[in-house]
Amino acid sequence: MPGGNNFVFSVPAVSPVESVEIDGKKIPKAPAGKPLEPSKDTWQEIKKPNYLTVSGPLKAPHASMSVQPAPKVGGDPLIFVYKKPNAPTPTFPNAVKPQYVQEVPENEEINHDIVFTTKP
Repeated sequence: MPGGNNFVFSVPAVSPVESVEIDGKKIPKAPAGKPLEPSKDTWQEIKKPNYLTVSGPLKAPHASMSVQPAPKVGGDPLIFVYKKPNAPTPTFPNAVKPQYVQEVPENEEINHDIVFTTKP
């Protein structure tokens, strides 16, 4: 759905991607080294070390994960929380706050691709 909509479409590729076309419209490739912009229709190839995927049903009231930045990047860990609508957001030691909280309704599953702009 080109045209400034905020959505992501992903397809696993078994070989390099040369071009992308949606509904007969060629989508331009994003400039190298620059992240995608939500207001522009662009595409980019994301290689394995630059992303992780969280998927599946949420069986407990909440789940969380911490992603530690690579030593060369530094900084605080990134905390992602997935919770049922009526569950409280969990608290973390040292007053650390999650950067991302997603409510997961009972009839839905988590399907979250997290893309990093630097390699590990």
